[in-house]
Amino acid sequence: MRVVRNFDRVYSEQEDPWNIGNADSSRYNFYHDKILQYAKDRSSILDIGCGFGSFLARFKDHFHRLIGVELSRIAIAKGKQKHPDIDFFQGSADHLEAIPHLPPQASAILSSDVIYYLDDKGKRAHLDWIADHLRPQGLAFIAAWTPGGDYLTHEELKEWVLRRFTIDEEHLLDSGHTVFLCRPRQLYVAITVDYETWHPIPEGKVIDWDVDIFQPCERMMQLGNRLHIPFTFMVEMGEYFWLKQSLPHVAEKMETQWQEAIRYGHDVQLHLHTNWLPELGARCTQGNWDWDWSKRKAADYPGDLTELIKTCKQALESLLQKVAPDYRATSFRAGAYQTRPFSRLYDALVANDILCDTSVFQYGVSQERDYDYSLAHSNHQPYWASRYDPQLQAYDAERQLIEIPIFTYAPGARWSLDGADATKIAKRLTEYLGKDRSLRTEWKRLLRKFLPNSLAQRMTSLRHKMNSGHQYFVMIGHTKGDHFWASMEQQFSILKEKHLFCFTTLSQMAIAAQKELGETRSAHLHKERVTCDRLQRALEAMDWVYHTIQPGPTLESIDIKTLLAYGKGLCITYAVVLGTLLKNEGYAVQWLTMYAKNHPRGRGSDAIDSHEALLVTINKKEMIFDPMANTLIPHSLMDVLQNPALATPKLSPDARYRERKYDLYDTAFWYRRVYQYALRNHLKDRQIFITPPM
Repeated sequence: MRVVRNFDRVYSEQEDPWNIGNADSSRYNFYHDKILQYAKDRSSILDIGCGFGSFLARFKDHFHRLIGVELSRIAIAKGKQKHPDIDFFQGSADHLEAIPHLPPQASAILSSDVIYYLDDKGKRAHLDWIADHLRPQGLAFIAAWTPGGDYLTHEELKEWVLRRFTIDEEHLLDSGHTVFLCRPRQLYVAITVDYETWHPIPEGKVIDWDVDIFQPCERMMQLGNRLHIPFTFMVEMGEYFWLKQSLPHVAEKMETQWQEAIRYGHDVQLHLHTNWLPELGARCTQGNWDWDWSKRKAADYPGDLTELIKTCKQALESLLQKVAPDYRATSFRAGAYQTRPFSRLYDALVANDILCDTSVFQYGVSQERDYDYSLAHSNHQPYWASRYDPQLQAYDAERQLIEIPIFTYAPGARWSLDGADATKIAKRLTEYLGKDRSLRTEWKRLLRKFLPNSLAQRMTSLRHKMNSGHQYFVMIGHTKGDHFWASMEQQFSILKEKHLFCFTTLSQMAIAAQKELGETRSAHLHKERVTCDRLQRALEAMDWVYHTIQPGPTLESIDIKTLLAYGKGLCITYAVVLGTLLKNEGYAVQWLTMYAKNHPRGRGSDAIDSHEALLVTINKKEMIFDPMANTLIPHSLMDVLQNPALATPKLSPDARYRERKYDLYDTAFWYRRVYQYALRNHLKDRQIFITPPM
């Protein structure tokens, strides 16, 4: 959509076409005050579509240089007479790069009532130019009348703005004008390298600390120094502690290299394969290596995991603070991406003030290593990780640990610098960014075409939320293995030349993510958490589902990614999501459908109502899980149907439970009225209804 005007004709026929006058109306006063509030750098201000320059002239005493761009030569000629302090440039808002001698940067760039005159290609070029020509931390002020029709709506303009900017503040004025005060979105890139040797040892390989770790790390640091790009080395602490005990001279060389990395501006963070720890039996006998694979996950550690993480953190900090007093161990990666079961590891990281985990990669699945991230919340944007599962997003009370996933440019395909992947580093990131933008536009169009308007708006709003901030891209590599050094340097140089990407350390990225997510987490847990048994973990999963999904109209879907994205539902939604999560964790789950007569919310002459719950078998004991009500009935279905009094009322129901009267479904009141039920081992199974014994 686009509004068409002949601006030279308009300015030649009318003295003040837009009735701006001295630009001192209440709307322009509001614009003026907001710009001064947010523009910290006052070196120059550029107004695109400035007309005579009346509004721009109001900043004469606040900015060192006033720059105006206007399409109409007639408007510029009149403007120069009225406001000689303004440097006027003639050109189009969608071809700003073609304007001769236009200053390359400005502290603040204004675009007011311009964008709706441009077609979609022009809108994109206009906003891209603004984002690319702001000084660091510069302010973009974007405003337009947004009534819809041939013009944009508020939400449509917001979608355009969010392509390249983060919004500090937004307003929809009574006049129908939308106002955004924003800054360019940063495209953060963190190159993380797992600093480790082989484990297990592939056929034809041997462990060689120089070849596997020291030499490649040195070359990576040199490469980073030449290109002014920091690397983040995820140092394997299990190996380090084993070497401290068995080969102390190698451990000392590690310490020296880590300190050297910090001196040159690189980062060093925590990585851990627990079965490397000497106390868990890792050993080398006459060149033959042996590890206890039953202890390969952090969750398998037989001792105090919180103390282990504390020991790792303190070892790093005491060593590296000798060369950088402000050094802090902020980030963690689990060995072989094996984070689940996660609750115990989550508690240990939070208790030790670890800010982020970076073990997840979307659609990563390995039966051999026992991880499945096919439900991952994001492929590159940070989020608060659920204590139950790091691939899922936490509910409000659980926001303690940030997950910054490894970037996947395609499902399950990690953005890597290892081997031949080094030849496509730049191509994979830039192609993904272009594809992501086009997919977002198509995705919104399809939503509006095929979904009810209210649902399309909710899904669009969710997409805004997921893509409205800075972009975070974590690359992974390894010191061991093959390296295409020339390709690496060439590819990183290509990304550097684009001036789009901010190369940063993982620690700096985690701090930026924490700030953007807008939460200040506690440094320590307020109470000690114990190892989760199977029942406790299932209850935590149900609690997570209860807080993640809100009551509302349900979708007819059994795909939990869709259901979690939608975020609303009735009892069937809760049962589908929890049942699938527990199934993925190896629980024996059956989906339970029940019908009851003479129910106050029933329909028909018999007042029939239905309800969905789960039967979960834990330690050979069947129990009823009712995720809609967040209720556990620790008895089998047959026992409850024969003795409904076993379904006792909640002792401390929350406000949602009371307001929605869930006691009509999870107590004896319901089970006395059940006249038929069906059980399914799989959601696609046909329901076969059974009449309970009297």
